[in-house]
Amino acid sequence: MPQEPCTTPPEWGYFLTDPPYPEAPGGKVLTLCFRPQPTGEHFDPDKASFPVVLQAVHGPLGDRFALSEVKVGHPWEGPTTYQGAPGQIRAWDHKGREVTWFTFGGTLTLASSPRYTLARFTSPAPIVEMGPEDEVILLFAEEAEELLAQRKAAHLPDRMEALAARVHTLDPWLLYCVVLRTLEAKLAQLRKLPLEERLWEYLNRQITRLQEEDRCPRRLPSIEEIL
Repeated sequence: MPQEPCTTPPEWGYFLTDPPYPEAPGGKVLTLCFRPQPTGEHFDPDKASFPVVLQAVHGPLGDRFALSEVKVGHPWEGPTTYQGAPGQIRAWDHKGREVTWFTFGGTLTLASSPRYTLARFTSPAPIVEMGPEDEVILLFAEEAEELLAQRKAAHLPDRMEALAARVHTLDPWLLYCVVLRTLEAKLAQLRKLPLEERLWEYLNRQITRLQEEDRCPRRLPSIEEIL
């Protein structure tokens, strides 16, 4: 990726780079470039939304947090750094076309100049593009998103603040490992369709390799214990 991805030719609209290991379902760095006018040569982000954790209250009794989203475009005049939360990153171009990614959390940094606004989301865990190119990876992202939605529903209506506090301290890589194991165990017990069988094989291969390499703990907490 160029050092100045919004100005160095070719001027791409976004980059997803730096996979954390071979066969990872995505990269650790997502960079989006917002310009005053689209180039017309590729997907040109016009607006994007990012899931974040906001510090709602800071006081003598402790910090309180909330799950929210930040909507970004050009120009940008807001804060330059946010804690990213697990969930969907969504970008739209000037024609209304959409590209979506799933993240396990990370850090969002923003920089703006008269020529462009740059948004960079970094994470120790893969950021997964939810596109049609690889149906196994797409199904993995959809299953991970559904798992997250179930945990959010379990905290409704009066425990979302507690969930936000958990997300604030949660390591995105640990969440990734737990989701791999949780979905692998779920699919192992099902009568699987061919696509589900391929996903189970992929998940089993990932978690086995990462645990053998000591990159994921051998003894993982449950999804309920961390979210």
